[in-house]
Amino acid sequence: MVLIKKTGLVAALSVLALAGCGGGGGGTPSATATPGGGAPAVPAPSPQTPAPQPVVDPCSAQGIAYQVADGTTTLQKANETGALGYAFATDIARGMKTYGIFVSNESGTYAYRATAPAQDVAGWKTALNANGQEGYLFKGPLVLNNQMQDLYVKNTKCNRTYTYEVEALGISKDAALAQMNAWGQKGYNTLQPYFVGASPATVAVFFKDSASADKFSHDLVPSTIGIAATQTLLSERGAQGWSYLGPVVFEGVSYFWFMKRDSVSTVEYQVVDTEAPANDTAAAVADVFNSHAKQGFYYFGSQHLGTQSADIYYKSTKMVQQPLSGISNP
Repeated sequence: MVLIKKTGLVAALSVLALAGCGGGGGGTPSATATPGGGAPAVPAPSPQTPAPQPVVDPCSAQGIAYQVADGTTTLQKANETGALGYAFATDIARGMKTYGIFVSNESGTYAYRATAPAQDVAGWKTALNANGQEGYLFKGPLVLNNQMQDLYVKNTKCNRTYTYEVEALGISKDAALAQMNAWGQKGYNTLQPYFVGASPATVAVFFKDSASADKFSHDLVPSTIGIAATQTLLSERGAQGWSYLGPVVFEGVSYFWFMKRDSVSTVEYQVVDTEAPANDTAAAVADVFNSHAKQGFYYFGSQHLGTQSADIYYKSTKMVQQPLSGISNP
């Protein structure tokens, strides 16, 4: 399974719902005199009602762990691993080998489907919404059996649906920003730009999660070169609640794309040299990803920063909901 990455992450986030614990009041029971003047009888204590246990929302993140498989991911492999609670993130190359990356945050199990891409914008919008009403989120385009396909993913434990809008993408930076922010104020998040049809039209895809009341803002800032400069920029923006979505180009100028949602206050980043595993095994690759996961960081993706190649990880104050749309994120 080869996923075609054009921009980056779009993140949908959720709240850990906990049921409150109940409690009772009341004074100390008084002693009652018994006939004939014996010692007063003390009523037996009333049975205590156990405090309710916290209810864990199956759609919320609890912890992060990665599994890695040898070779290019197939649809069958994605569904087999998804049924075990590990969402397909991406395929990566390390050394001379390709590995499939799967991530769990204990929030559910996952089902995948692949469909032939539509040949026009109207047809694609219809297909997106038909899948969205069944709870399937569009993850991205993929090459399967040498044919381009659209990949959708569903968290089978979450009762949520998705509504999509598709429009021609604004040509200029200012036009695209105005477009994304207008939809964001209506509660629609933005997916990466895509090319649709035999005569490709560049379109923007906006989607609304039925379980989210968030509104979204977007910003484009000049891109940086080098790991240190990128770490500084992402940390500064993350401290203001901006999530990095990847590089984009408008009218020949490269920008870094950021998104902010109402429910997130800060995002942390780690930008590091692309890390080689200890050896050419899936277990060694998993060790690299899990060393960051133990600190609460998700793998965002790998990116060339001038002459340097970097792996980017992120951690949000409101952990990322699975499954996500986007190529590097489940």
